[in-house]
Amino acid sequence: MSKRLWWAVLALTLPLGSCGHGEGIATQSSISARLASQESDLAQLRDQVRAMKTTLDMLDLDSKMPKVAYLTPSDEGYSVLHMDLGALSVSLSDVTAYANGSRVVLVFGNPMSARLNGLKMAIDWGSVDGKGLPINDKQHTKQLTLSVAIRSGAWTRVQVVLEGVPPSELGFVRIREVEHTGISLSGE
Repeated sequence: MSKRLWWAVLALTLPLGSCGHGEGIATQSSISARLASQESDLAQLRDQVRAMKTTLDMLDLDSKMPKVAYLTPSDEGYSVLHMDLGALSVSLSDVTAYANGSRVVLVFGNPMSARLNGLKMAIDWGSVDGKGLPINDKQHTKQLTLSVAIRSGAWTRVQVVLEGVPPSELGFVRIREVEHTGISLSGE
């Protein structure tokens, strides 16, 4: 081996040989600590994103009127839900166990003078985390068309089965994308 090559190999291996076993453990320990810190930061960011997504879902940035009703089993009142004709109120009541999920009653209040026929909506439901935020990545969703009309100037109760989440785990129900197939007005 030539002297130059020998010196080059020695120069490259000396830094590697100077890393003692203790230093390797210290480096591994510091890497583990940084990883744990980053995982904690990531969990906090996920919580913040979930909270912001919930807030954004409830807002319609074009009109400033909420087009999403967010309900929880512990709610006492109702949420106002805006649609193309006007506003509806909706509340959640009578949460009971049913098959592999829950049966709930949605109570729609229609302050308009028109009866709403064929009300269509998307319903999301699921559990909430320890902070009361919906766990959106594990939520259930279905499209629903009501067979009963939403009476004018009255409350209309509608039973809905929410599969996969028993009452003890049901933390939220979200109603969105509300449309109707027609209206009926009183005769002259």
